[in-house]
Amino acid sequence: MKKRTKKALVSMLAATAIFTSTAPVLANKITVNMPRIIYESANSQNISSGIIHENIRRFTESGWLNINVIRIDLTDEYTELKGLINPNGIPSRDKVSSMIEKSGAVAAINGDYFNYQPLPSSLGTLINDGDLISSPIGFEWALPTFYITNSDKANIDYMDRKMVATNLSKGNQVIIDSVNKVTEEFSKVTLLNKHWGTSSIGNKFHPDLTEVLIVDGIVADKRTGGEAFEIPKSGEAYVLAVRNTSLNNFEIGDSMYLELATVPDLDSIKFAIGGGSIILKNGELSLTNINSKGNEPRTGIAINRDSTEIILATIDGRDSSFKGVSQEMFGAILRDLGAYNAVNLDGGGSTTMAIKPKDEDKPIVVNKPSDGGERSVVNAVGVFSNAPVEELEYLKLSTDDNKMFIDTTRTIKVKGYDKNYNPIDLDESEIKLSAAGLEGFFEGN
Repeated sequence: MKKRTKKALVSMLAATAIFTSTAPVLANKITVNMPRIIYESANSQNISSGIIHENIRRFTESGWLNINVIRIDLTDEYTELKGLINPNGIPSRDKVSSMIEKSGAVAAINGDYFNYQPLPSSLGTLINDGDLISSPIGFEWALPTFYITNSDKANIDYMDRKMVATNLSKGNQVIIDSVNKVTEEFSKVTLLNKHWGTSSIGNKFHPDLTEVLIVDGIVADKRTGGEAFEIPKSGEAYVLAVRNTSLNNFEIGDSMYLELATVPDLDSIKFAIGGGSIILKNGELSLTNINSKGNEPRTGIAINRDSTEIILATIDGRDSSFKGVSQEMFGAILRDLGAYNAVNLDGGGSTTMAIKPKDEDKPIVVNKPSDGGERSVVNAVGVFSNAPVEELEYLKLSTDDNKMFIDTTRTIKVKGYDKNYNPIDLDESEIKLSAAGLEGFFEGN
């Protein structure tokens, strides 16, 4: 059957009117006093081609900071960012490390702010390869979005949208307020598809909720106050849901036309995720939207000046050692790390960074989540590498303790890697170890 979904650009005239009249205004110039650094240690490791993890421990006159950073070379042909959700759907929140394991990512941080009620859903945008997983909210309440285009250009801006379902059989249409988001009132039309989960809402919250199931451009079923629909995974299937008369003229067998459009153009976006506030704009500190005051754990995503590097960062807080930072201070720290534009993501107990180098069996949470463990979140920013395995390039030696005393022993582990930091199997019989600068000897390893 002919596909009836269209992803089109919103009328430029309408878009211009909206963007020029209601775009959020940046606050007055913000300055922060960076605390004096008394001591700092830093270490880094290459996770894969174009991906570096850094841990910075900084003792300042205001206390300790535990900063974790993932640097992503946007020009590296083997590296990309994608949005992660639980495979069972957006409301089935998941831990960042679990999403890494299920997706094959090599690193990730927690993503967008989200509502818990009536079911978990993100406040802002999530797009993978032009697929609108979660829509931007109405522009008059817009929150910023970080996105990367198909030409690998990164930006942070406000997205607009036009989402309409047209009943071709009867000539009427309805405005879709959101994709894969729900509110307690269900007063506006919501679209739910395979990214939402296996089933729609049904009568779980309201006996007067009307749902229309559309499969491959045809109304397949309609219910008011009935059981939830099973949402097909294959083909083009979605459910429209609302608690008013908007869907009264939709009947089984009607032919449908779905238009999902965004500005910037949905088809041009490789990856996008919503955030809370622009905290760094063209090198200047800013605060545009959600203002989570006080010293808290923070998560953010940033771009360097020439848009060749993406910086993912977390700062721990709510801890006996790590008190966290303000949003303004977070922006200043990101700038110190090389960022030119930045947006904060969900923080607090959600703040999580995990990595899974290809020689590790399980993801490793590298920060210290303030809940004492990972919080389940609705989405995450995943970092992927498809760098090919090549010839052995270098060896890496490690031991369980880097201190050694007379008449003691240490076991040396030897790992091999190619130029893309992929692990290479080694023949242990060919490894020769020797000691220099001290009296000692090797038996095996």
